[in-house]
Amino acid sequence: MKVIDFEIEIPQYKTFTELIVVGDVHKGSEYFDEKLWNMYYEGNSSHEGFKTKKNIYILCIGDLMETALKDSLGVQEQSEWIEDQYLWTKEWLKPIAEDKRLIALIEGNHERRASRNWLRTTRLLSKELSVPYSAGFMIINLILKKGDRERHYKIVACHGYGRSQTKGGKINSLMKMGLIVADADLYVMGHLHDRFAVSAPIILSDISKDRVFGMTGAYLEYGGYAEEKMYTPPARGSLKVKFHFDIDRVSAR
Repeated sequence: MKVIDFEIEIPQYKTFTELIVVGDVHKGSEYFDEKLWNMYYEGNSSHEGFKTKKNIYILCIGDLMETALKDSLGVQEQSEWIEDQYLWTKEWLKPIAEDKRLIALIEGNHERRASRNWLRTTRLLSKELSVPYSAGFMIINLILKKGDRERHYKIVACHGYGRSQTKGGKINSLMKMGLIVADADLYVMGHLHDRFAVSAPIILSDISKDRVFGMTGAYLEYGGYAEEKMYTPPARGSLKVKFHFDIDRVSAR
């Protein structure tokens, strides 16, 4: 389990900072929704993109690339070479990493397919972009600073697991993270192609907090093997999290 510290200097005029949890982009799938991706990344007249927004930070939690091998489920739906998926992903991550707004890269089960051939594409990306990497769980000690004041939050993140199709099953999968690390403020995962956030208060000795459990969505249109196997349609787009500075509060949507 990887543990990192990440510091954010909050502008004097701001009372919070925001985090976008990016996962399940699946670049290289023929069902990748490029229009939706561009709306979130570049932005448009009705939606603010995160590419250049200075007070928005990015955490990537896997399946950025389709990475279908010849024996992978849905390989017939892969639309481009894996190296092209890699280069595209590096290109969009690069300006965010250069701005020091890319917190970390976590490997997904699709990228993990390549490890069967002794290749870890997410680890390569992390080396090229000089950002932390994890193949599994990551604990992020988030330190918000404003002048001589600080506020601390703890994030637990992983790509996720399971095949749950009901909302209750997905919530159960997500909340199991709280059985591994009990005292975090925010728990995030993807994998199940849904997007929501729920809160779960906890009391641990002298600690009482409102924990937030969030799942980030996908950038896929509905179809292919997901439709054939009667998986539920994906909730699309990324989870946005707000960390407040003047009060101890995490909110997500």
